[in-house]
Amino acid sequence: MRELSIPTVAGVFDAWVAGPPEGRPVLLLHGSPQTGLVWRRQIAAPAAHGYRVVTPDQRGYSPGARPPRPADYRMDLLVDDVVAIMEELGWPAFELIGHDWGDAVAWWAADAHPDRVRTLSVVSTPHPGAQELRTLYAGKVPRDSAEAYLRHLSRPGAPTAALNWYRAGRADHATGVVGAPTLYVWSTEDSAFGAAAPQETGRWVHAPYRFETLQGVSHWVPEEAPDALSRLLLDHLRTHGMYRTATDTPTADSPKR
Repeated sequence: MRELSIPTVAGVFDAWVAGPPEGRPVLLLHGSPQTGLVWRRQIAAPAAHGYRVVTPDQRGYSPGARPPRPADYRMDLLVDDVVAIMEELGWPAFELIGHDWGDAVAWWAADAHPDRVRTLSVVSTPHPGAQELRTLYAGKVPRDSAEAYLRHLSRPGAPTAALNWYRAGRADHATGVVGAPTLYVWSTEDSAFGAAAPQETGRWVHAPYRFETLQGVSHWVPEEAPDALSRLLLDHLRTHGMYRTATDTPTADSPKR
């Protein structure tokens, strides 16, 4: 892994990157209140198998992309950030993975940009049409991770920016049916989402759909069950990575200057 700065019209996003520059692009979106480092245990597996993996600190979490108003955190703008990052990296299409609020952005992005999102993998958060609950840590996040998030969020402006996702994160229209092959990973001890919404989510995917349950795991799947999650994500990428090819062209992801 190495650090990467991604300049866009919305600001500069901090990110971590791994894997060969010519590899098939994979974008991982973190949740709240965390950062792109939540994926540090998952980034290695696809990178080792030839994927180019980028995990940015999203709007408000990157100091260079931290607008002050709650209205600046509308869902359409968060989705625009995804597209702007992809365009800056030179990725016409990509595999998309999310957790928590990153899942919400991923669902909306897959709906709004079906020509760009080859495959979708969501961890914890069901399709917006099937749920509407949120929560915070449940004492399951490792101490070093929690301390790292707290240090990051104690910087000037960071707590307000993080809360702006909750103030303005809802979109002004309903999410449609997703047409990308989708993996949904749900955990039985997730206090934010019960079993009903995950079961309902399959109705909102008109493509190959896989629903996996992790027994005895809380909402914080990437850190509590990193190896199991990495295996599921890599298997999904291997199975459906070539599903969408119309817009595929070999690209490297060095930001344009």
